[in-house]
Amino acid sequence: MNNVVLDRDKLKNYKLKVTALTPLHLGTGEVYEPTNYIINQNKLFAFDEVLFYKSLSSEDKELFEKKLNDYMQIIDFYKSNPLIKQQNFRAN
Repeated sequence: MNNVVLDRDKLKNYKLKVTALTPLHLGTGEVYEPTNYIINQNKLFAFDEVLFYKSLSSEDKELFEKKLNDYMQIIDFYKSNPLIKQQNFRAN
């Protein structure tokens, strides 16, 4: 791998006006996993895993921890758990 050193004094700056010809997405680079959000009434709600976990009973925490190695079992646990409510989500 080459290490490139830039001399800032030799760089040129340009002001440009750009017109997008197609739809353009400007993102933050954040990645949302399928279990980390829901969309409700055209609003994105990010899932707060810590809040969800804290709201579980000791028995449910134990059940949840047993499912951590299987992605599909985690999704099933979320779907079957009455604690999965909008209170465990925050609007983005």
